[in-house]
Amino acid sequence: MRCNRSWYNYVYKMKKINKLIARIFTIFRQRPRLRAAVYFGGLTTIVAGCILGLYALNAPLEVATSSSRQRVDLPVELTVSRRIDELELDAVKIVPIVKGVWKHEAGSFTQDDRVVFHPDDPLVVDTKYTVTLPQLSLKYGGELQPGPIA
Repeated sequence: MRCNRSWYNYVYKMKKINKLIARIFTIFRQRPRLRAAVYFGGLTTIVAGCILGLYALNAPLEVATSSSRQRVDLPVELTVSRRIDELELDAVKIVPIVKGVWKHEAGSFTQDDRVVFHPDDPLVVDTKYTVTLPQLSLKYGGELQPGPIA
């Protein structure tokens, strides 16, 4: 009877892996300091991850313009520091009133969300514009009301 060689190799590798795992546990039983260091390191990593995650979810909302000196021929970009779930674009106001289109651009893990205004006509030079956003529904729960942005 002929033996299946691939099955034999699989069983042989599994026996080696089992011996390695048994050796690791033997070392852990024999060396309590090493065991404590590994447990403490893992526990520290988990706690630090939870703290950072909670901070990220409770970080303050910041809305900022792309520049303090906005060019009149470019769209106005507002960067929102938190992920927005929904945004009522009809409720976004700009004073003095300018006709144009508001767009919400969802960010990614490394980029913030943006709210972009494309005016129909160029903005007036040396005019201070104030943007008011409605109450924002956040992606990971909660709602926030940002103040006016100048």
